[in-house]
Amino acid sequence: DISSVIVLQQNLSKKIAMTLFIGEIILLFILYPTIRKALAPLNSLNKHAKEIAKGNYSQRAPLFFNDEVGQLSASLNDMADAVQQQFISLSEAAYQKELFASNLAHEIKTPSTSIVAYADYAVKSEASGEKLYELLEYIKKEGRRLSDLSEKILKWGSLSHNEPTAA
Repeated sequence: DISSVIVLQQNLSKKIAMTLFIGEIILLFILYPTIRKALAPLNSLNKHAKEIAKGNYSQRAPLFFNDEVGQLSASLNDMADAVQQQFISLSEAAYQKELFASNLAHEIKTPSTSIVAYADYAVKSEASGEKLYELLEYIKKEGRRLSDLSEKILKWGSLSHNEPTAA
């Protein structure tokens, strides 16, 4: 009769299953914090990358170790430096263009206002002879000033298009 062996085998199987189950739970409690600690540098890199993506270019990732994760941290920091420098450069260029446009508008407005004012005065005063000649000479002078300014702008524009651009 082997019924006692079968019962013994069933009891042993239950004990092994219970031991394995308890062992898996214990292993889970041991491995989870270990894995979490091992992945902490990657989670930190992810957090810093998201901050950089939001526009916080001064954000830098900590350098944990001199392994692959450390190299990734260094690369992320290099990328943030490059993006920050490019952003600063573009901001300065935008400011310079805005300043140039403002100065240009002022430089064009001055002679054109003079031309309109003197022409209006000539028409309303019904100037003639020497006075009309003086007004027309002044209008011609201011017109030349506008023409010279236009040539300078065109020359500046052609020079700026021929300059090599940073890649």
